[in-house]
Amino acid sequence: MRVNCGINAREPLENLAVALGLLKISFMTDYAAVDAVLFPWAEARGLHVYTGHRQNVVRSVTIYVWIESRHESTGHIWLDSPNELGLIGLHAAHRDFRIDEAVALSGLAAALDSLAERLAEHKRLAEAG
Repeated sequence: MRVNCGINAREPLENLAVALGLLKISFMTDYAAVDAVLFPWAEARGLHVYTGHRQNVVRSVTIYVWIESRHESTGHIWLDSPNELGLIGLHAAHRDFRIDEAVALSGLAAALDSLAERLAEHKRLAEAG
């Protein structure tokens, strides 16, 4: 009998941690569809996608912007795996500024662009004022 417990052969260390009970994974951590959009989006912008934090499976990107001659972080974006309605939770924050939205997979790339632009605009306004 073969049991599918959500193990992904692509990430053997994560699979070992799951098998040993060191990593918590729920049924809502399937990022495959999100990754197909997120990784090319980030790569095209020279950004790194973080896939783990402590014992959690995550998707997080730090966003940067040029302000005059400085290259600075404007904050970060993190994503939830698709929920039971197929919507992806998008979150962005920088200091006291935060955005929380939910989008369908078909709108993910445009929503990521929008969040990055809104973070950059917040950073520019904070620098100016």
